[in-house]
Amino acid sequence: MTGARAVSTLVDAAAFLLLVSAAVGTLTLPAVAPDRAPAAGASAERLSTVTANPHYSLAPGARSANGSLVAFEHADGPEFDRVAHGSVAALLADAAVGNATVDGREITHAGDDFEREVRTAARDATTRRVRIRALWTPYPGAPVRGVVTAGPRPPPAARVGVATLALDSGMPAAGSRARSAARADGYEGVARVVARATVRGLFPPGELRLALRGDSPVSGLARYRYLRAGRLLDTDVRTPARSIEPGLANERLSRALAGRIEGDLRDRFETPVAAARAVRVGEVRVVVRRWEAGDG
Repeated sequence: MTGARAVSTLVDAAAFLLLVSAAVGTLTLPAVAPDRAPAAGASAERLSTVTANPHYSLAPGARSANGSLVAFEHADGPEFDRVAHGSVAALLADAAVGNATVDGREITHAGDDFEREVRTAARDATTRRVRIRALWTPYPGAPVRGVVTAGPRPPPAARVGVATLALDSGMPAAGSRARSAARADGYEGVARVVARATVRGLFPPGELRLALRGDSPVSGLARYRYLRAGRLLDTDVRTPARSIEPGLANERLSRALAGRIEGDLRDRFETPVAAARAVRVGEVRVVVRRWEAGDG
């Protein structure tokens, strides 16, 4: 099935900040038999068909910015305001990608308000007995990931039905290239493919070039995104960000991230081929858990 794309109605260079481009893909029916637990498939289906129009602000990105990287003259006002439209599932995927972290530390807080509005839309689209978790990660356990949750945790003794939506993350699909790289260059090759796809997805060069050349606050938010990522990955992208060279900045970020990923892949996977098979840069998984009233 396919769902509506979550697209900002203010078409400008700030759209990349939340990577609003996911679309609903495959629905996996409940993992627990219906006679043992309530079906979660209907709730997942509803997330993929109900649409929402969250109004949000990018201002938290400016308010939370480290002034030593980028100093914003002001951190509030209508120039920060945005509105998105899409299925709730697609919006959840966008929010998960938009709040990407490195080793648990967020690259930027520009998507905080968007995430909050999307969580509300997800709760409104389902019942009080539904827990939703949207996760993007290049491979299970990767140091870079983004996650959004909505709804309460199920009671410990509840019978829980589970359904999963697989969505397009809007990032380059890297599975086949990772498998080829595994055979040719081992863990190093897989890490290089994953890092390049991840960085290109989080920092699309065309959009970044427009944003860096744009007016405030878009240019400041774009520059901060680069500098913060560089600091988290312990690499210097100040010069390419200042001279508006996103290709060079991305190459530096990719090299730094690949070095970190390679060691992690060696620790997690027995072979490079096994590591490559786990790659899912292009996917966001939305897991829906549902239980009945009185359970637990």
